[in-house]
Amino acid sequence: MYFLYFYELCAYWHIILMGIDTAKVLAIMNDREISIYKMTIYSGLEHSTISGILSGKRKCPRLDTVVKIARSLNLSIDEILLRG
Repeated sequence: MYFLYFYELCAYWHIILMGIDTAKVLAIMNDREISIYKMTIYSGLEHSTISGILSGKRKCPRLDTVVKIARSLNLSIDEILLRG
């Protein structure tokens, strides 16, 4: 139980420190012809949530939000994070 919580906490801080590579996510969406509307269906997230993250207005998305975005694109969380 504590290990899972610690792992999630570390993953969350990794997302905050690294950030989501929105350009990469948008490029993948474009290549696969996935609109924000389709992302809402695939991920179960609100349109405003996805558009806010992809536009950069939402800087620190929750871990479960990042997981839903990654899964909806069949990617791992690591594949959509920025590299420093």
